[in-house]
Amino acid sequence: MSVDNAVTELRIAQDRWESALRAHLLAPPDAGYARRLRNFAEACEQQQTAYAHAAAAGLGWTPVPPSETPEAPPELSPDSGRRGPPELWGRFDSAIEDFGRTLEGISLASISHAFGELGEITRALSRAVAEQDAVAQAAKRDTTYPGAREASGGG
Repeated sequence: MSVDNAVTELRIAQDRWESALRAHLLAPPDAGYARRLRNFAEACEQQQTAYAHAAAAGLGWTPVPPSETPEAPPELSPDSGRRGPPELWGRFDSAIEDFGRTLEGISLASISHAFGELGEITRALSRAVAEQDAVAQAAKRDTTYPGAREASGGG
């Protein structure tokens, strides 16, 4: 991959990443949470690929000072009341910290790896939240329409 193509890919991936972060800034606690998590995971995966290509093209990286390393958006921070398995959120929090430390270094390959870890964990969170939402919706349906379970043969 040429340097120009790698730079273009980084810019596109950065735009998607920033869009995914903005989606979590002031998001309401709604059914779109799993989708926003999935979009965040996809943005991380795109960044992972872009940074891997940039590393392969020989591009450099200027370290980010510790005071400027990113934090999780408000909807994804530990005190937000986030839904999903606590053990996955613990892994997510660790991955965010590792990601910040990685940005303080100079290795594009390490940044790519950090995005990959963050994407993998966030994708797992997205699936878990979607499953929880589906169970909650089914339970709500069963209580709203009590005869639905019996009529469908499930009760």
